[in-house]
Amino acid sequence: GGEELQVTATDKDGNTSEPSSANVTDTTAPDAPTVNDVTSDATQVTGQAEPGSTVTVTFPDGTTATGTTDDEGNYTIDIPSNVDLNGDEELQVTATDKDGNTSEPSSANVTDTTAPDAPTVNDVTSDATQVTGQAEPGSTVTVTFPDGTTATGTTDDEGNYTIEIPSNLNLVGGENITASTRDESGNESESTETTVVDATAPDAPTVNDVTSDATQVTGQAEPGSEVTVTFPDGTTATGTANDQGNFTIDIPTGVELEGGEEILATATDDNGNTSKTTTTTVTDTTAPDAPTVNDVTSD
Repeated sequence: GGEELQVTATDKDGNTSEPSSANVTDTTAPDAPTVNDVTSDATQVTGQAEPGSTVTVTFPDGTTATGTTDDEGNYTIDIPSNVDLNGDEELQVTATDKDGNTSEPSSANVTDTTAPDAPTVNDVTSDATQVTGQAEPGSTVTVTFPDGTTATGTTDDEGNYTIEIPSNLNLVGGENITASTRDESGNESESTETTVVDATAPDAPTVNDVTSDATQVTGQAEPGSEVTVTFPDGTTATGTANDQGNFTIDIPTGVELEGGEEILATATDDNGNTSKTTTTTVTDTTAPDAPTVNDVTSD
């Protein structure tokens, strides 16, 4: 199109007319443009089309954006800021030449290269048998435990996941576990870290024999736990188990033990978990007063 043709007429006697000019009208559509890979993180659509043509990109929501190819046929078109591409959407791209001829459309599928958000993890306790939380629907969540053991699960349509804690793991509280998620396109999120909450009550303390002559209550409990001894009149006394779990608690001066009374002992760990109660009976080791003797005569 755009070429000029010269047309003359010659009669039977060989006389030739002046030439007439005719310009060729371009009615040929350009080739469909090529489109370089478009990702969900992209801010531009690029490719090649007929030099000088106008390229139009149509996005899934009907939004369009245009650009003009350079002398070598390259184009760069900004993706509108209100267009959110997540992956797998189809774009339509056409080229229109200066004469208004429009190419067949080219299709380009958006590649998902956007990592999902880090998963959320609900509280995990030392008594838990599962890790639960939320992540991108259809993604695979991987939980890594302190010893390097991993367990995986898939989120449902609403993004909820439930992952069983392997039976060989013993969580006591204070450990860190991490969770990450991988979407269907293989993009992996940042990790989320959570600390296991100690919700396990310590074992009930052991109490050494307590006698009616004793001034202290001694025994063993979880190291670092606070031991509370309750006496028959409701008086309490507390002490802390040392690194080896031994405790020594002074019997208050106002408490009088004669033997046969029951005293109670519990242990409470640093996280407020309280053990079952240990009951011990006081042993009477107090000698009776010397007897009195009435006068005895020779008769």
